Amino acid sequence: MAGYASVVTAALTPRDQPAFIEAGFAVAERLHLLNHALDRVPDVRSPAPLRRPRKRDRPAVLAVDHLAFGPFWRLDEQGLLDALAATNTVRFRLAEHPERPGVVAGYAVTGRAEQRGYVQRLAVHPEVEGRGVAAALLTDGLRWLQRRSTREAVVNTQEGNERSLRLYQRTGFVVQPEGLAVLGFDIYGPSGRPPGAGRTSA
Repeated sequence: MAGYASVVTAALTPRDQPAFIEAGFAVAERLHLLNHALDRVPDVRSPAPLRRPRKRDRPAVLAVDHLAFGPFWRLDEQGLLDALAATNTVRFRLAEHPERPGVVAGYAVTGRAEQRGYVQRLAVHPEVEGRGVAAALLTDGLRWLQRRSTREAVVNTQEGNERSLRLYQRTGFVVQPEGLAVLGFDIYGPSGRPPGAGRTSA
């Protein structure tokens, strides 16, 4: 683990958490888990053009991601590539800015594995929040899943992120009784130093 100060898990269900907690991990973030039966997807008119991203769009996509999320959740280029490769099939769409054609205002990654769909990532520039861009990106992905006869879609969002939670619920997602949690482990402990490290004297 040289060079690393901490490690975090993926989002875990309650039944998967005890072994990590016994090993010294602690809850870093709690998440709502939501499910969509894909029987009804609302019609949402996009306020901005949606299109397939090009490779040269990726720096702008990541810039939006960094504005939309706090440091714990931000993606770097490898994280974005991992999201795009996480499922067998994937839909990657970006939204252009309503007033500035060609400027990236948001993006979504929706994946499908067998009969389940996943909202892997959804981010919009704070400047266009509340203007329907996120809803357009989200429903675009859900309709893509519908066309492929996917049985359900799932998404998670941080507890306390009320804006995202309301968006998902308006779109037909239902909060599940059991949430998820991301667990973290501080390799160096509270002191910030490796085990055994301490003051020295001459």
